[in-house]
Amino acid sequence: MELHHIAQARRSLTSCGFMHTDRSGLYVPLEKKFLLPMVLQPNQTAVFTKEVTGKTVWALRAISSDQGLATVTGVRLQIQLPSGRFLFGGNGIDVGQFAWVGSYRYWLSDEQDIEPGGKLSITLTDTNAGGLGSALAVNLLFEGCYKYYYRGQGNNGGLTLASSVPRYQGIVNENVLAPCWMAGYGPATPPGFQDDFFVYSSSTVAIPLTGPLSTTAEIPIDNGLDFVMGRILVDLEPDATVTAGNVLIRLRTGDGYALMDDYLDVAKYLAGAEWLGNWKIRGGDQIVADIALVDSAGSGNMNVNIHLEGVKRRAL
Repeated sequence: MELHHIAQARRSLTSCGFMHTDRSGLYVPLEKKFLLPMVLQPNQTAVFTKEVTGKTVWALRAISSDQGLATVTGVRLQIQLPSGRFLFGGNGIDVGQFAWVGSYRYWLSDEQDIEPGGKLSITLTDTNAGGLGSALAVNLLFEGCYKYYYRGQGNNGGLTLASSVPRYQGIVNENVLAPCWMAGYGPATPPGFQDDFFVYSSSTVAIPLTGPLSTTAEIPIDNGLDFVMGRILVDLEPDATVTAGNVLIRLRTGDGYALMDDYLDVAKYLAGAEWLGNWKIRGGDQIVADIALVDSAGSGNMNVNIHLEGVKRRAL
């Protein structure tokens, strides 16, 4: 998108009375939609992802579905945004009650800006007794627009390395995930608080290789004391008859925030590593671990136990 094209579009739109601005500046919106076709098998929980492509910020404004106002029941839908936020609380919403097309599509009260490369994660779960009678096809259409900035600090394709971007800019492209030690300071106890080392552990979860291959583990956080987590540890204890299998985990809190935007082989890539920044969970909340077993072989159970290392933070 050349600058003179953006300028021409801006003149046309503003002449008609439309001014499009956000905290990053004045922009020209160009419509863009992303289609995600999905197929859910009976008795299955499946996660589908859609990557946002392009050279500038894309704003999600609405979602259409081909299953809205239909007779499909017992299939739950959950949508996770690249920011980690879940669109719905709890276990999601019935796919037949979610949205349809036209005036019946799902409108977001606040449009969600997504950087190029961001991924939308959609979870479909068959909760019918005995399972669906046959495979179910679900199509979601994510509707929005590219934001081509005419004036301001918006990014129109000149993406740079995160290490060269200031940590806080007050615009869409903030580098808020830059480790604090790059600025010369490290995680420390805030003034007026006391930190006490603590480890929360889940109960042992057994995943049978015969299925279901996905489950959840819940770790409640004590009331009145926030928990600041800095490390995750995972114990995997397969039965002697299990010959292969990888365990994928996604951590989230009860209020809808997710630590990662997709399932991850935590035991392989994350367990035991010191984090560059801590994760604060409010007292009275809970951490929910979505667990899935993939590429398994043999028989028996894969036993999973999760430990969260950190500190309990109390006011003095």
